Amino acid sequence: EIQRPADPSEYPGGALYSRAAIADVDPLTQAPLVLRSEVRVSDEVRTALQQALGAAWWKHLAGEARLGASRKDDYGAVRIETIAEPTPMAAEKTSGKEFVVWLLSDLLLRDEALRYTTLVEALQGELERALGVKLRLPQSASPSTLTDRLDIRRIESWQQRWGFPRPSLIAIRAGSCARFEVAQGTLDPKQLAEIEAMGLGERRAEGYGQIAFNPPILMEPISRWTPAPPPAEGIPKRPEGTDLPEQLTPEEEAYARRIEEACWREALQRAVLVATESGEKREEILGIAGNEPPMSQLMALRGVLQRITGGDCTPVRQWLDHLEKTPNRRDKWPQGARKKIRDLLEDRDAVWQLLEGHGAWSDPPSLVRTSEKMREVFRIEALQSLVDAAIRAHKRELEVG
Repeated sequence: EIQRPADPSEYPGGALYSRAAIADVDPLTQAPLVLRSEVRVSDEVRTALQQALGAAWWKHLAGEARLGASRKDDYGAVRIETIAEPTPMAAEKTSGKEFVVWLLSDLLLRDEALRYTTLVEALQGELERALGVKLRLPQSASPSTLTDRLDIRRIESWQQRWGFPRPSLIAIRAGSCARFEVAQGTLDPKQLAEIEAMGLGERRAEGYGQIAFNPPILMEPISRWTPAPPPAEGIPKRPEGTDLPEQLTPEEEAYARRIEEACWREALQRAVLVATESGEKREEILGIAGNEPPMSQLMALRGVLQRITGGDCTPVRQWLDHLEKTPNRRDKWPQGARKKIRDLLEDRDAVWQLLEGHGAWSDPPSLVRTSEKMREVFRIEALQSLVDAAIRAHKRELEVG
């Protein structure tokens, strides 16, 4: 949100604040935005719902609703559809005394001192409390056999309203796995299924702590995997010597556009990391060096860039104009840094020239649009991603150094 400035003439609209909202349609394809989620309930809740609403209780979830803030101001209108009948979670998860835990999302755990920890002993203790048994790491028959492989992820975020970073989160990264055996007690398959549904650790409602016990992909030998079928014969090929495909239906063209955008977006995310990997490159892009400007100014720049919609850079220009008129803020920026930002805004090829100049970019293949058109479509996103990557890399360097 942007509060009303002291001088209303600096913001001609004079609004008290602006809101960043999730768009209801894709800006390019105009396809409706669809979000998919999964509802999990316990047996007790399911029984109560059946008694109150009947056997088809889950159909009552469908309908129209309003979500989020400013619901009374025509924001957040959604239509909810149920697409599948509820099925019980599998109870047969393991047999015997040994099992494997696979993290489907990052896991947040704390030690006895309430600090975030990524030790396998902490995971073992959390499982012991949840299962009511005593566990231990199995003894490997071979030195090359691992009992656990835990990776670490540090999660940083920014409190936009306060202008300060939020506390860092240290998590066990999704994809980590560990093998345990029961030293005392008996495993209850139903309890394992409940833990899979509920998750482990902190902030599970936000998606952290999702796990799987004995997932088939880890338990079955690779030799048992089913190979992919061979490509079908007779598929028409693109005529040689043409850059654009044959005539497509509107649905096919919309799908091809989404493929193009996903390809460009992924290539762009890789390119900005390469283009901002060193301090010299970041200084060339934004003119930042050392502690100039401070992180508060850089985060303000990143925030105003993220508010660009529809290619309209007016909010950033107004922010720069206000910066020029405020000496105590203007003096925090190195000489020439503000001009570099304006050049990135005004020159439609500047961001691509920077990426190409650092050897980080070459246009991905296109399907229905030319490279020139795709560059125009992704210019603002490329600018936002490049500045965001430069600020993040600069912040990491300040923390380490």
